[in-house]
Amino acid sequence: MSDLSRLTPPPTQSQKHTVLGRVFGLCLAASLLWQMPAHAEADLIAGPMVGHTDTHSSRIWLQTDEAGKVQIEYWEMGSAEKKRSAEVSTGEKGWFTALLHLPGLKPDQAYEYRVYLDGQVIESKNVQNFKTPAFWQKGQAAPDFQIVMGSCYYINDDWMKLLGIEYGGPLQIFQVLEQEKADFMLWLGDNVYMSPLDVSNSWRMNSRYRLQRSQPIIQPLLAKMPQYAIWDDHDFGPNNSTAGFPLKAASLDLFKAYWANPRYGLATEPGNWSRLSWNDVDIFLTDGRYYRDAYDVPEEKRKLLGDAQLAWLKQELKASQAPFKLVVMGSPIFNPVYSESFAQYPSEYNDFFDFVQREKIEGLVFISGDRHHSDLYKEPVKNGYPFYNFTSSPLTSLPTQIMSAAEQNLPKRVPGTLVQQHNYGMLKFEGPPGKRVLIMETRDAKGKLLWEYRIQEQELRF
Repeated sequence: MSDLSRLTPPPTQSQKHTVLGRVFGLCLAASLLWQMPAHAEADLIAGPMVGHTDTHSSRIWLQTDEAGKVQIEYWEMGSAEKKRSAEVSTGEKGWFTALLHLPGLKPDQAYEYRVYLDGQVIESKNVQNFKTPAFWQKGQAAPDFQIVMGSCYYINDDWMKLLGIEYGGPLQIFQVLEQEKADFMLWLGDNVYMSPLDVSNSWRMNSRYRLQRSQPIIQPLLAKMPQYAIWDDHDFGPNNSTAGFPLKAASLDLFKAYWANPRYGLATEPGNWSRLSWNDVDIFLTDGRYYRDAYDVPEEKRKLLGDAQLAWLKQELKASQAPFKLVVMGSPIFNPVYSESFAQYPSEYNDFFDFVQREKIEGLVFISGDRHHSDLYKEPVKNGYPFYNFTSSPLTSLPTQIMSAAEQNLPKRVPGTLVQQHNYGMLKFEGPPGKRVLIMETRDAKGKLLWEYRIQEQELRF
């Protein structure tokens, strides 16, 4: 008998049963794990959202909770002939988002679609359709159409509610927006509100995007019309953030992951500016944050758009033949008392408007968000036509509570257009060639018309 046998007594019957039980348990667990799939079945948590749509193609965005394979089936409304997009995999690297391209579409045509996830149809009670714009050339008739728009979408965190802090209002305004017969929606910035903790790393920033995008109440709106977006300070970084924000590259990557715009900046210059055309209107989505200098930079050097973006905007405006050209910017354009307005960057501002005068760029209208109130500003021009800036805000953020006397009584604000409650904007384009009319509207959170203003095509001419 070995020395070890002498030191270790033989196991009792009870101990033998315990050991056998543990071995059996381990074998059973291993068997069950072997039979389980490699990962749990993925679920759709946000979307589908219709993205950039032109006369011959569209894009559908969505997000899953785990890795999965997604595909879109689509067809002309009323047709039995169906097409399928290429299959795309969602994964951790792309925050489990996917962008699916729908080619082979026809101009001025309504389409329906549905989502396949891991080979199974995702049943939805929401309307899932969209319409392509018409193919338009100068002098041709264009369909009447309308756009809905807004900025400042805020959701209260649970910890804020416990402290009695409710900066965000009800979300029912998105149900009202979904009921509008609009062709697409413009998100005018602050579409996500990053908290001070969120801007510490990209993981937290993504959590904020995911929280706001996955709200059930906004899904019907996302699914039934194209969505286009710019950003402002709160979805770029911290409050009043500028080009010095250290995580701006990560912020841009997240913007690209969660939106489906036509493009993002230039191949040689990062940013999220782009252009789209809808029927006879050209829309220029600008980036007012990535290159914005801080306010303490001397006026003669201070820039908002940056050299590359400003050159692009001039070139695109000069090439446009559209009777209306919408320049969309997060901050107001002309407001003389607001430190973040374009007017507070005089070198770049003057350069741009000198170009407009010199090249006789006609049909310009400016759209902005940011201010937590809506209004229409009219800037008279000595040797040209008046410039309008329609600011639309807020969707759910706290409306302006206190306003300086100077801003309350801006002499160039169109009388009756200041709105200090939750609201959204509408742009309607109507009429025959050469006599098109732009109708601007602000509506409250229940859809009630608060004011309307009409601009004739001929009014925006030199």
